[in-house]
Amino acid sequence: MSSIPSYREFVLPFLQILNDRKLYNTDGIINDLVILFRLSEEDLKEMVKCRRRYTYRNRIINARTSLLRDGYIQYDGENNLLITDKGSQFLMSQTSLN
Repeated sequence: MSSIPSYREFVLPFLQILNDRKLYNTDGIINDLVILFRLSEEDLKEMVKCRRRYTYRNRIINARTSLLRDGYIQYDGENNLLITDKGSQFLMSQTSLN
């Protein structure tokens, strides 16, 4: 069984990275999440069933897609991601529950 988190487990950490209001590209966020979750070399080599993408990367991209669709993050026009006010409010509501 894979030790790679589900895409849902990547959602809050993804938002937390963006919460400093700096601009990030997707590759930078992926690298930060790999470090944060301490993914092993074995994890990084695992491929999805179609063998065209790495599992960890696929799940992080799915988290990004979900956050974009829900309006929690957006692109700045130059392929950089930033958190929206809605995303900041959501993040505050989630961290206050813990």
